[in-house]
Amino acid sequence: MLRTVVFFCFLVGLTPVFALGPVPFEELFYKGRAVAFYGETDTPKHAQVLQLFKSSKLAERMAQLTQGTIRLRTNLNIGFESCGKPNAFFDSNRAAIVFCVEMIELMMEQARGDTEVAAKWNREQFARTFDGVIWGIFLHELGHAVISLNRIAITGREEDVADQFAVYYAINFLEPRNISVVLPTIWFFNRLAKSSVIDAENTEHVKMLMADEHSLNDQRIYNLACWAIGGKSKWGTFAADYVGLPQERGDRCAAEYAKLDYGIKSRFKKYFLPR
Repeated sequence: MLRTVVFFCFLVGLTPVFALGPVPFEELFYKGRAVAFYGETDTPKHAQVLQLFKSSKLAERMAQLTQGTIRLRTNLNIGFESCGKPNAFFDSNRAAIVFCVEMIELMMEQARGDTEVAAKWNREQFARTFDGVIWGIFLHELGHAVISLNRIAITGREEDVADQFAVYYAINFLEPRNISVVLPTIWFFNRLAKSSVIDAENTEHVKMLMADEHSLNDQRIYNLACWAIGGKSKWGTFAADYVGLPQERGDRCAAEYAKLDYGIKSRFKKYFLPR
């Protein structure tokens, strides 16, 4: 009988359970891989940006990080292409995280418009911040991808859950490698908030903002800062100071992050690979 079990496991490509301990049956379904891609571009300038990412193997590094930390039910494509407007999104039809080249242009535009950046940041600080924003946006979209591909049930707005997933992932997987993600992402959302003025008299504009599935950028910067300080991020205090997090909110951040931590672990823990 023992030989029969071993032979069956060999045929289906499994390690016998008595060799490595029991394997949850559910895990056999999570065989998806993360695959890098570089799509089409609209202009020579976009092609130049895409070539820069190709040479640095950025999409491959994103795919490698995902493959090494997340279980996926099906394959997930991760890459860059022109989209016609600044955006980054998870496309369920293509099972793809798409980072638009136009988003990179928007990030550059926001950096050039920030006088503090121009006056105080050296080249290394700028590069690290820019890199952190890219990873922060990617992690948000990765949250959407994991929810969709692994069919995770959630309540509330998925955009908020994706923000929470990104902060949790950054604090637990990237900050131990000394990669700052949350603080640069807060900088970017703060710049977007300052550059988009809400016209209270334009009722249609206000309606579109209030109806959007995302929290307002002004709200997101405080949420991210609060979760960073509550999760004991090494850059949490800097983030709270940068946005001027009110003390009343700050006093609740430890408890707030504890709930976030419990929620992420309850919904996502079985999809994280052991570190």
